[in-house]
Amino acid sequence: MRNKKLTIIFLIFLCLIFASCTSKEEKAKLEFENSYKAEAVRADFVEIASNNWDGKKVFAIGEVNNLDFSSTAWTEFLFSVKEGENAYGIYMVRVLNDVWVKQKTLDSLYNGCIIKVYGSVEEDYLELYGLPTLSVVIIEFVN
Repeated sequence: MRNKKLTIIFLIFLCLIFASCTSKEEKAKLEFENSYKAEAVRADFVEIASNNWDGKKVFAIGEVNNLDFSSTAWTEFLFSVKEGENAYGIYMVRVLNDVWVKQKTLDSLYNGCIIKVYGSVEEDYLELYGLPTLSVVIIEFVN
């Protein structure tokens, strides 16, 4: 009987520790996201393509195309964003798998879906891809 009580107390203790860690991680992620979103400015394709915004935190709303899940480290896709009344900017988007963007979110992406991304401009990849590149840390679905 005493062993049962000790086992139950131990299990409750483990649950409390786990719950505490999870809420701390969630709080840290929420603080990071809020801070990142507050610093981000709307992406400007012309400025980014002109190599003027290296490392700048930006956000954009657009359509996912050409999803590529072949890398274990990155998920990549083309991202078309309306820029003005009759123009579109095309970005290469790279998402580091399982850092801030959860695998469930990545698995929910599909060609043609509309999302809002927050990330930083990576000018080093402009020459490699021939497109302005965003390293994305936050993805939100838009409907």
